[in-house]
Amino acid sequence: MKRSVGLVMFGLGVLLLVMAPVLKFWAAPKLVRAPLDINVTLKAAGDNFQYLDAAAGRVVPITVDITRHIRGDVAAGNGDVAVYDETLCLTRDDNNQHPGCLRNDKRIIANYQDRIAFDRVTGYAVQGKKCGPEGNQECNASVDGEPTPHEGLGYKFPMHTQKKDYLYFDTVSKKAWPMKFKQVAKKQGLDVYVFEQTITDAPAMTSGVFPSLYSNVRTLWVEPTTGVIIHGQEQIDQRLTGLASTEPGAEMRDPALAGKTALKGTLAFTEGADKIQAKLANDGLSSIKAIELYLPLGALILGLILTVGGLVLARSPQQGAHRP
Repeated sequence: MKRSVGLVMFGLGVLLLVMAPVLKFWAAPKLVRAPLDINVTLKAAGDNFQYLDAAAGRVVPITVDITRHIRGDVAAGNGDVAVYDETLCLTRDDNNQHPGCLRNDKRIIANYQDRIAFDRVTGYAVQGKKCGPEGNQECNASVDGEPTPHEGLGYKFPMHTQKKDYLYFDTVSKKAWPMKFKQVAKKQGLDVYVFEQTITDAPAMTSGVFPSLYSNVRTLWVEPTTGVIIHGQEQIDQRLTGLASTEPGAEMRDPALAGKTALKGTLAFTEGADKIQAKLANDGLSSIKAIELYLPLGALILGLILTVGGLVLARSPQQGAHRP
């Protein structure tokens, strides 16, 4: 009987020893993923922006308020792919009222809608028929309602982000630009990697009406284990071209507008937005630590105990055995 029990214990112990590295290196990426059902509102703000006030006919200093709402399209996602719909509005906020996104509000300067499908582990955009419960439906990525293929990262960085450059999608220019690793820093008590993206003179539309050249220096503070963006900052510079459109070779329509500042300034996540993102990262860190450290360590220790105990029992003399 002891021998049988010992062999069973030995077998279970070996199984747990094999499972320990599997839990650490394979299970964690499979189990810790970007959520499908996200529903969050993040705020950003900027002081001393330069803004071309059409009514005043000149550039005036203003304060801006950014409201960014991200909602997961659960029905369009699956085990591998998440689909997020984002609305973002940039609003003039001279009286510090934080107006948000009110329909037909005359204070709204810019309003964007973005729909992206991305890999729930790597954060990279996916294309084609990879959405829906079975992963065989079109993802329908778009910007402002127009079908727009996305490339690179968008809402999160990969789990275990590396100190290297990535491609990161920009909704204004509707293309991906290099996001370069800069340094290691601290943000909200977390160790973060700082990345910077530089966009220079990309054709864009200001307020959806005026052709312009768009430049931006975007800086992101990323918690590397989870890939969560803790803080973001953008140095925006949009200048009118006076052209009829953003197409190459477009004719000059209004030379007086050429080179005029449409919008220029620096905006950044608010403290409240930073805390929301830090909580998301800390929750992810707890899950990853449990899967990558505690579960494999527990499996290793229990596996050793069962293996050694099983060998001892299997080799012990059988009850009732007699010497010749």
